[in-house]
Amino acid sequence: LGWGALALTTLMVVMGGLYQTDLVRGEHANALKYRRLRDIPTSKTLLVPLAWAAITLILPALSSATPVPWWHIGALACVAFLLVFVRSTLLDIRDIQGDRLVGKETIPIVLGLKRTMPLLVGAMAILGLLFIVAPLSRLLSPLHASFLLGVGYLSAVAYLITHQRVARRFLSESLVDGTFLVFGCIALLIML
Repeated sequence: LGWGALALTTLMVVMGGLYQTDLVRGEHANALKYRRLRDIPTSKTLLVPLAWAAITLILPALSSATPVPWWHIGALACVAFLLVFVRSTLLDIRDIQGDRLVGKETIPIVLGLKRTMPLLVGAMAILGLLFIVAPLSRLLSPLHASFLLGVGYLSAVAYLITHQRVARRFLSESLVDGTFLVFGCIALLIML
């Protein structure tokens, strides 16, 4: 796909390998709290959405035969990041008690639920705002405003998860991951 795509993929593979690897070794390593990328609080919740944005948007743009405007890539990468960030945060909220027991430092544990909720609402508000502003500014077609239906679905799922209305683990995960299917179906309808 080209040198840019190869460089980005190589960087992501190296970062993935370093996630579990001790970066500091020797006699002073035991005194450090953060020896691996994994040890940094909330690192997974932030790095996974970045990886999704890179793989789904930046990689195809780097390998595209026709140049893609950087603002299109930036706006859509922001959408991908926010979708996966909200997904990860919702699943972290669902798993908060188990994560506390094993010592995981997710966003809901580090910030607490009261501070996580405005962050979650803000991420969904930015997502919704992107689908209003982008078509108005002609960054995206007016049809892309229909993605607001996907944001509405995500908001409803967020309500169910955060208010513990979904008891079963499989169902809650299916509802959260259903967001990608809803956005995919909307995109398919726009393309028709």
